[in-house]
Amino acid sequence: MSLKTGTYKIVSAESGEVLTLPNTEVDNSPLTCCKSNGGNNQKWTLRQVDKLWNLRNYVNGSHPSTVALRTTSETPIIGSSVEFLWVIQPSEQDKSRYRISPAEPGAYTNITMMEGSEGKGASIQLFDPFTGPAKNQDWYFEQVED
Repeated sequence: MSLKTGTYKIVSAESGEVLTLPNTEVDNSPLTCCKSNGGNNQKWTLRQVDKLWNLRNYVNGSHPSTVALRTTSETPIIGSSVEFLWVIQPSEQDKSRYRISPAEPGAYTNITMMEGSEGKGASIQLFDPFTGPAKNQDWYFEQVED
């Protein structure tokens, strides 16, 4: 499937959990990966900007971004009022999955689902690209109704 502008659930290929903005009332709140609950805080609107993508949370319009706009490994992903652009490309492991990377020149990191606590959600960070069978940097985009 090729991506197009629309509203999606972004699902971890590793866990099947969904990219979530748990606190929609606070700017710079960390994103997590949680079980799908059908909530609007788990919906993301994608909009293509040239060959890049803007993502926006369905509830409050927050953009997945990085702390202080850093794009180095182990940087947390937060929901921010500041628009941030991403490169979204098919995974080399499986073309039905995607990898999400900052559009910054020289940023060779991917959005990665890190280990998390049961019920609390896994943290989401930038991390250096993995090669091989690891799926925690791969994401499915499942289109949902607005």
